[in-house]
Amino acid sequence: MQNPMDTNNRSRGSRLDPADRRQLEDSPVSLRRILRLFSPYRARLLVIVALIVTSSVIGLAQPFLVRHAIDDALPRQEVTLLLWLVGGMIGVAVASAAIGVVQTWMSTTVGQQVMHRLRSDLFAHLQRQPLSFFTRTRGGAGDVTVGSGCAEYVHVGGGRRVAGRRGGA
Repeated sequence: MQNPMDTNNRSRGSRLDPADRRQLEDSPVSLRRILRLFSPYRARLLVIVALIVTSSVIGLAQPFLVRHAIDDALPRQEVTLLLWLVGGMIGVAVASAAIGVVQTWMSTTVGQQVMHRLRSDLFAHLQRQPLSFFTRTRGGAGDVTVGSGCAEYVHVGGGRRVAGRRGGA
């Protein structure tokens, strides 16, 4: 089924529209601008990086535990040592999974907050536009640009501007 918001009749996985590609070539997005978007979340991003490093370091223990089990515990038939090593392997897996969940949750939260800020800034920018902007803009163009996945949207049509929230008034 075709997405009604998709005016170019393209699927989500298709290539970048040539007009969009030209616009990016004419005015590329600077790294400085991207870093500014994430600057309020510096502390959280550092925690996320620390969680990634911690998870990686914990994951390094697994091969050493397996080697110790194969080289020491099994040949000597030390059941107690083997149980401790297996418990350590399970602990490593559980710790890595728990850290992964927290890291995913934090990075998703930061990403969603950045997207909310971008959408809010766009909405505020559209609200500051003069009425002439909306009278000369093709009807429905605002829906596709702003409404796609946005909590707040602007409907442009017939020279009037209507602002509202998705799924409600």
